[in-house]
Order: sequence, then C-alpha cells, then structure tokens
Amino acid sequence: MTMLNVIYKNDNNFFKLGFNALLESLFPAAMFSSSAVNKIYKGKDTATDIMVLSLCRGEEYICHPELQHRRGGILIGLVGKQFRWRGGILPSCLKEMIFIQQDEKIYRIIAQIKRARMQEATPSMNQSDMRCHDCRHRKLSRQQEKVAAALLAGLSVREIAGKLALSEKTVFSHKRIIMSKFKLRHDVDLVLLLNYLRSSSAGHND
Repeated sequence: MTMLNVIYKNDNNFFKLGFNALLESLFPAAMFSSSAVNKIYKGKDTATDIMVLSLCRGEEYICHPELQHRRGGILIGLVGKQFRWRGGILPSCLKEMIFIQQDEKIYRIIAQIKRARMQEATPSMNQSDMRCHDCRHRKLSRQQEKVAAALLAGLSVREIAGKLALSEKTVFSHKRIIMSKFKLRHDVDLVLLLNYLRSSSAGHND
C-alpha cells in the first residue's frame, strides 16, 4: 500500500480535517501520514508527497528558499477568497504550485489535484539545485526595505520621511511601488506580506 506524506502550513484544523478526507477519497488505496507545521525549514521535508501552504497576498511572487530543494510532490497554495491568479511568471520554487481559493468548488479542487498528480515528475538533485538560475522572483529594493520596516514599526509617513531623510512624496511613492509590485489591494495586505517577509527572513538565517 502506498504511503503519502502530507504537510500543512496552515492553522485551520477544520480545513485540515476536510482536506484529509478529500485526499482519502481521491486516493483510496493509499495510507496517509499528515503533520502540521508553523514553518518549513530549508533542507527539511524535501520529499513530501503533498505540501499545502497558506499564502498571504503577494507571497506567490517572492523567493522561498525553504522550497528550493523540494523533490517532487504536489505543491498547493491556499489563497484568499478574492485571489485571482491571472498567469505570469512564478518564482522557480513555486512554478508547479496549484492555487486553491478558500471557497473553491470541490470539483475544481479534485480536478486540479488529479491533474497535478498525473503531471508529477520527480526532478533530479541537479535540476533542483538549478531552481534559482534565472529566477524571476520579486523583492524589495534597499530603500523599500527601509520604508517597509518603518511602516511595520508604526511610523507615520511624516515620521518615516524625517527618519530616512526623504520627502513625504517619495515615501508615498515607495509604498505605492511595493503595493503594485506584489499586487496588494490595501494596507492589510501590505502589513501581512511585510510581516511574512520579516519572519521568513529571520527563519532563513537559522
């Protein structure tokens, strides 16, 4: 009997129970070993059969070093109800990701998982090591990082301008560029993404 390892980076227990039941109905001949984590660490969990990650808006555009050496398996990004992926270039480590909205119809989820399972191919380690070559992930400039850190610290635009020796217009411009670069809709999206970037940056230094 096939054993499928499933990892959830998701804190919704009801979702995990429901998704486990869905997987069991899709793969009735398999046994499942599932676990929930708060963070995926680089070099670990590389051979997971199914990985389900909750993504904040904009996270689909950034580098995920913890996934660089993932060897095959189905990668699922759980996204918000208003998310609409309109195509484009994903970071190399997410190029096989399938996106599932929180309110996705069951038949669509089933179709996506079946298609991903059929297309699944386990890359060699050499292929995995080349994931970062010519990757088109998006990132903040040095100045944008400084503005982002100040925004997270709760500083006003005027305070940020004074601290960084910039005009208020320039601070607004940096914020607008960040919002546009990561397709963010409002300040809540911005704060969630910046918090993720800060926490993931700390984790990647472990």
